[in-house]
Amino acid sequence: MLRSLSLLVLASLLAVALNGPSKADGFNDTTGRQRVACHVETAREIVILTFGQSISANHGEAAHIPHGNVVNFNPNDNQCYAATDPLLGATANQDGHVGSIWGYLCDGLLATKRWDRCIIAPVAQGATAIVDWAPGGSSSGLVRLAVEGLRANGLAPRAMLFGQGEADATITADPAAYEAHFNAMAANIRTFSSAPILVAVETICYVRNWGLVGVDENTRVLKWIGQEKIEQAQRAVVNPARGIFAGPDLDFINGKIGRWDGCHLSTYGLKAAAAQWKHYVLEVLAP
Repeated sequence: MLRSLSLLVLASLLAVALNGPSKADGFNDTTGRQRVACHVETAREIVILTFGQSISANHGEAAHIPHGNVVNFNPNDNQCYAATDPLLGATANQDGHVGSIWGYLCDGLLATKRWDRCIIAPVAQGATAIVDWAPGGSSSGLVRLAVEGLRANGLAPRAMLFGQGEADATITADPAAYEAHFNAMAANIRTFSSAPILVAVETICYVRNWGLVGVDENTRVLKWIGQEKIEQAQRAVVNPARGIFAGPDLDFINGKIGRWDGCHLSTYGLKAAAAQWKHYVLEVLAP
């Protein structure tokens, strides 16, 4: 009885930690945003589409204004804006913690001098599980929507960055189901885009409960095993022949220095995640 109760408590804690219900179209307040051209014919442009759950959305510790020519494509209106957090298109926290990885990533990519403009198309939705991104899921149409909007502006993603897994890394984690849903999602994406998909390892989310402090030992161990199962599934779906590549292991960004609330990335964590993503993007897009 006590074990069952502790499992229920943990499940409730994780549900809250993973941000609760999210607005389907993400952050969409363009007030004060500067409209810019989506496509500049003479520029060397890189277009990155980002999707997944809150780590890939606007739930980081603090907002960032990119230093370079970074553009935010808003899939809600098919317009482009000078990028600033929270990015249009992905969900955002309601408490002022609205930072994202992607401005930092674009700063890093532009610093290589390979591109003049970096265009981010973000559609990540907090609290989503892998089934939500598979065909028929609540977020399954968002990637197509963004790709079609980009295409209408003369653009196409050079890479798609997928960061999701925390919602599935529970005491009842099912790695076979995770792989099946991911593969169905990827197959659906291939019907409208051939862009490489990079998959991060992501399983950690302990909001205000560092390391599951106060949770009984058996439940804590089951949670860690669940995380390991999802990590293995995230590595198993990598298949370069299908255009699916390994992304960074963001679980290495941990502790109070890396997670402002035990789940979402601190400013340090956002920068560290961007540096990792940069490495993998450049590896896949090597000349």
